[in-house]
Amino acid sequence: MSRFCSLQSGSNGNALYFENGKTKLLIDCGISAKRVAERLAELGVAAAELDGILVTHEHSDHVAGIRVFAKRFGTPVYATAGTLAAVEEQRGSVETEMHVLRAGQPFDIGSVTVQPFDLPHDAREPVGYILHTGERKIAIATDMGKICETIALEMKSSDFVFLESNYDEMMLKTGRYHPQLKRRILSSEGHFSNDQAAKFAAALVRSGTGNIMLGHLSANNNRPPLAYGRVSEEIRRQGAEIGADVLLEVASRSGAGKIVDI
Repeated sequence: MSRFCSLQSGSNGNALYFENGKTKLLIDCGISAKRVAERLAELGVAAAELDGILVTHEHSDHVAGIRVFAKRFGTPVYATAGTLAAVEEQRGSVETEMHVLRAGQPFDIGSVTVQPFDLPHDAREPVGYILHTGERKIAIATDMGKICETIALEMKSSDFVFLESNYDEMMLKTGRYHPQLKRRILSSEGHFSNDQAAKFAAALVRSGTGNIMLGHLSANNNRPPLAYGRVSEEIRRQGAEIGADVLLEVASRSGAGKIVDI
């Protein structure tokens, strides 16, 4: 049995927890080390028990707490060469065991096989992750401007998917963001909208995915009911039933959500 919990997910900070048997992983550490440790403790997990931190990319809402956390608890860090270089340029040396990974090259951490894959985002060598546990396949993909065929193939038939649903397009276009920032978010290397998430979620359900959690919602350009409503509408339009064919929920921007058994 595997367990997943979003410790926090949004434009203000991201940290996800996954465990399979004795193997315990953190995906990103974009909130303070203290807060991550506290939220892990609420799950009955000691921070020092973690086997590794998988980093998606170097933006602050994904790595803000990583230097302090890794040094304090001695947690190994796994990231692409581009991400590690960018983190050290921006934040200084990360004082822990470092592992350089490459998209398309799986590796094992305990009982979990980690398969990184490229994502289109305006960062230095960003990746998403497929976590294989033998019987289960878990996919994590946020901070991406589009879905290409390669990503769709990587993620299809996953048992559980954590999927970005960052913005409502109308809220973004009519909001107060600077036009340049709007263009960045809307670009193919920006973020995933509710509409994009809806279409891809429906395709995932058709491939056999039975559990989807939407995450990385913008504070200014989205609302949980908007994201949930748009995605659930599209899934139903494709003939599937929420709660029967697929479980759908939205991760909290401010705290830990419930534990998902996978």
